[in-house]
Amino acid sequence: MSAAQTINEPGTEIALLDRIEAEARAAEAVRQAEVDRAAAAERAEQDRQAAVLAEQQRVARVHAEEQAAAAVREADKTHKAGRNNEVVADLMLVAGLGIGSARAVVVALASRKIRHTTISY
Repeated sequence: MSAAQTINEPGTEIALLDRIEAEARAAEAVRQAEVDRAAAAERAEQDRQAAVLAEQQRVARVHAEEQAAAAVREADKTHKAGRNNEVVADLMLVAGLGIGSARAVVVALASRKIRHTTISY
């Protein structure tokens, strides 16, 4: 039997077409799997980059908050030192205390060790 006769036999043409279609489906499935794999890899990279960016933004936000808090603390410290120095000057002028005694009184007042008195900042 020749190859031409084998192809022309009943059912052989259908089997050949089925095999061609199966190979085409398999090739399409392989191509689609590659497309899906590439898309998944791209999504994973985008997710990784988004996570890195989010972490960088979080670190920057925390750093900015810490700097702002430090600036507020420094401003408060400067303000209180100014007020304390005014109280020291007034104690020296009004009460005739020496600088050491005036500072000791202000420290006691600021730390609330003298009852019924406070310094309003």
